Amino acid sequence: MAKKKKDDKDLFGKRSIRSYIRQSAGALSELPIFENKYYDLFRTPLDTFQERFPEDVVSYGWKDENDNWVETGTATLYDLWRKTGAPALEDRPYSRHMTAPREFAYSDDPNKLQKALGYLFGVPRTIFGTKSPRSMGRAHASDLVAESAHGVMFENLEKYDETRKSLIEKMKTEGGTGYDDPTSIEGITHGKIEPKIIEWIRGL
Repeated sequence: MAKKKKDDKDLFGKRSIRSYIRQSAGALSELPIFENKYYDLFRTPLDTFQERFPEDVVSYGWKDENDNWVETGTATLYDLWRKTGAPALEDRPYSRHMTAPREFAYSDDPNKLQKALGYLFGVPRTIFGTKSPRSMGRAHASDLVAESAHGVMFENLEKYDETRKSLIEKMKTEGGTGYDDPTSIEGITHGKIEPKIIEWIRGL
């Protein structure tokens, strides 16, 4: 157990207070007074997770980039989701998946005021591209795992020698390119962090 906790800390670092607040708000929203079969008073990031990864699904499976089988369940995906910022999940007719930090909560091309409001009150998003060749028109566990690698970076900026400003700027200029460059944002997240997440999943 001690080694498991150390592995978690090495990979995910210390969670931000904001991610705890988003997780708690989701749990609060599920109380019968707020959500029941007749109405749902307010939507939270947890609602968006549950819609795409319901509890009654026994397991998800896929092959990693080395053609090795990966299998996990909803409980593990939930654990990963909350450890990487508890973002809202969203579907868009894009050809690729992407991560949007909270500064982009109110606009895909925010001005200074929108960025400030997003920083203070916004929620980060994981956007699933429904036209992605891998998606089959819906979110898959492998997509959540892949995009969660970006969440790891945002939750551990110092570990990766970044600030929020520098990381956001690199995501704007490098996002979607440089997957084969180990020094690029996509290279680091998908070439280094994502395989560690898969190792973590296999070790549970």
